[in-house]
Amino acid sequence: MWKGWLGLMIGYCCCSNVLAVQHATLALGMIDGKAWQAEGVSLQLQLTEPLAMKLEIASLHLPSLPQALHKVEITCPHIEYRADLIACAKAQLSLPALSKTVADLSFQYHPATQKIQLKLQSWAVAGGTLAGEVESAGEQIQVDLQASQLNLASLLKNLEIPPETAMNLAGIAQFKVKATMGGQHSQVQVDGQTTRLYFSSADASHAGEQLNLAFNIKAKQNQDAWQINSDLKLLAGEILSQPLYIKLEKNKPIEASLAANYQDNALHLQNFQYHHADILNLGAQGKFKFSTPFTVENLRVMLPKTLLQPVYKAYLQEGAEKESALSSLQLRGDIALQLDWDQEQGTFRSQLHDIHVEDTNKRFAFHGLDGELIWGSEKADAPSYLNWQAGFIAKHIPLGASGLKAVLQGHSIRLLGALNQPVLDGAFQIDKLHLHDVGLETMHGDFSANLQPISLPALCTALDFPKLNGQLSGSIPSVRYHQDGIDLGGALTVQAFDGEMIIRTLHIDKLSSRSPILSADIAVKQFDLATLTQVTEFGEIQGRLSGKIQGLKMVNWQPIAFNALLITPKDDDSTHLISQKAVNNLTSLGGNGAINALSRGVLSFFENFSYERLGWGCRLENGVCEMRGVEDAPNGYYIVKGGGLPRIDVIGYNKRVNWDVLLNRLKAVTKLQKPIIK
Repeated sequence: MWKGWLGLMIGYCCCSNVLAVQHATLALGMIDGKAWQAEGVSLQLQLTEPLAMKLEIASLHLPSLPQALHKVEITCPHIEYRADLIACAKAQLSLPALSKTVADLSFQYHPATQKIQLKLQSWAVAGGTLAGEVESAGEQIQVDLQASQLNLASLLKNLEIPPETAMNLAGIAQFKVKATMGGQHSQVQVDGQTTRLYFSSADASHAGEQLNLAFNIKAKQNQDAWQINSDLKLLAGEILSQPLYIKLEKNKPIEASLAANYQDNALHLQNFQYHHADILNLGAQGKFKFSTPFTVENLRVMLPKTLLQPVYKAYLQEGAEKESALSSLQLRGDIALQLDWDQEQGTFRSQLHDIHVEDTNKRFAFHGLDGELIWGSEKADAPSYLNWQAGFIAKHIPLGASGLKAVLQGHSIRLLGALNQPVLDGAFQIDKLHLHDVGLETMHGDFSANLQPISLPALCTALDFPKLNGQLSGSIPSVRYHQDGIDLGGALTVQAFDGEMIIRTLHIDKLSSRSPILSADIAVKQFDLATLTQVTEFGEIQGRLSGKIQGLKMVNWQPIAFNALLITPKDDDSTHLISQKAVNNLTSLGGNGAINALSRGVLSFFENFSYERLGWGCRLENGVCEMRGVEDAPNGYYIVKGGGLPRIDVIGYNKRVNWDVLLNRLKAVTKLQKPIIK
C-alpha cells in the first residue's frame, strides 16, 4: 500500500516541474491487500515547496478487529524529496478509535531499493503508550512494537467493540512484538504481561479477577508450516469456569507451555504441559482440523497419579453450590486420568487408589475405594469396576465392603450383575440399574432392588430413633430418576413386625442437596404389637395395628407434615392386652392424658389390662401435632378404649402438642426402666 502511494507521489512531483501543478487530490476509492481493506481513500498533495501530503481513509478493515477503524488520517507538512530518498521527519497520525491525541511519525522511502522505514514515537493510547518501528524491503516486513500500561477497558471502549463479540475486559497490559514477515521464513515473537486483569463472559459462566500473568509466544514459518511455542505463567488472581473455581495461593503459580505445528489448516499439538505448583501436572497431545465443521482428529490428555484433596480444594470446592454435597468433602488417596479421543471413538480412564471420601456434614462416606472407571463413546464398551472397604450413610448407618461392575458408555450407565451392599446386619441389593442421558436435563433411568432383612433395633439406634423390635425387609419394583429427583413406580413393600408397610407415590426432590425433600403416602397393615413392643422399654402391648400416614413430607429427612392414624383393625380377633407400663407411657405421651376413675382404682392391682381398641392420630402442620385417638371421648379422645376385665380407658385431653416436644417424650418413654408395682 505504502509503495503504491509513494510511487504516485514521485510521479506527481516529477510532473509538477513540467506542468506547474501546485495541488493535486487523488480519489483512490477502495484499496485492499491480503489482510486489509481501506475504503474512501483520498490523497492530497502540495507540489510546491515545501512538499506536503495528507492521506485520508474513511474506514480501515483489519482481520484482527471486529469493527472498522474510521477517520484515519496521516499528514506530513514537509516532505523531503530527492532522487534517492523521500522522507518525512514530522508526520502525524490521527486515529480517533485508539486515541484522542495524534501520533508523531517519521518515515523514509528509498526508491532504488523500495525500502520503507516507519517510526512511531511514544503515543498516548488508552492510558498507556504505543511506540514502534516498521521496515519494509522487497517482500519482507520487520515490525518492532512496544505497548506500555495499556488500560484494556479504555482500549475496548475506544474501539467500540460490541459486547456480544467480546468478553468484558479490564486491567493493565504491556507487551513487545518483534516480527519478520514475508516469503516462507517469517517469524513472530510476543512477550507481555498483565496486572489486575479482569474478564467475564456475557453469561458470567467464565470470569477472572485480579489476574497477574506473563506470557511469551514464538511462531516461526518454514515453507507452508508454522512452528508455534508459547509459555504462560499465572501468578495471582481468581478464575471461574463453571464448575471449576481457582484462587491462586502465594508461591503456587500456574504455568502452561505449548509446542505445536500449524499447516494446511490443521494444528498438530506436539506437547502441552499444565503445571500447578504442589497440586497437579497435566499433559496433552493432539491434532485439530480448522475446517467446517471443526474436528478433533485425535487427542490424548494425561494426568499422572495425583493426590485428590489438593485438586478438590483448589478447583472444585469453592465453585460448588453451597447446598450440594460437592461443597463439603474430605478426601484422601490419589487418582490418575487419561483421555484418548479420535474421530472413531473416545475413552476416558480414571484409576482410583485407596481413596477415602467423607461428607463433612456426615451424610455419607466411602473408605478404601479402588478401581478403574472407563467411560467410552457409543462404540466403546469396556467394563469399569469399583470396590470399597467400608462407609456410612445418614451419619450412623454403616456400610460393609462391596463393589460393582458396570459399563459407562456414551450418556448411559449399565450395571453388570447385582450389587450387594451390606448395611448394618442386612444388605441392600441392586438387581438392575440402567441410566440414560446421563449429564443431560433429560436424564432418566430404570432401577430395581431388594432389602435383605435388617435388624430394626440396630437401625433405630443408628438413626437415633425410638427403639423398635423386629426386622426390616422389602422390595423396590422400579424407580425412575429425573432431574435430581426420584419417583417410585408402583408400590414399595416392606415386611416388618409380622405385617407389612406399603409406600406409594414416593418422590424425592433435590436428592443431591443438603436438604432433600421427600413426599409419600404410607399404609400399615397388621403390624404385630407384641413384636413391635417386645424389646422396647415402652411396655408390652398385644394385638394388631393398621393405619395410614398420608401426605408425608420430610425435609433433610425430618418430618414437617403428615396426617397419620394408626388404630386396631376392626377385624382383629387376636388377644388385646396392654401392660401397666404401656398404659403409663401412653398417658405420659399424651401430655395431659388421663385414666378414668374406675380404671385408676384398679391400675395398681393388675399388670395387664384388656382393651377393645387403641389408636393414635396426628396431623402435623407448622410444627404442631393435632392429636386424636380411636374415637371421641367426653372432652377428649380415646387413646385406649377398654373392653373385658380387667379393663382400662386412657383418654387424651391435649389435642395440640409441639412436635419436637412430642418427639422428645417418645424418646424418653422408650428409655424408662421397668416400673415397681405396689
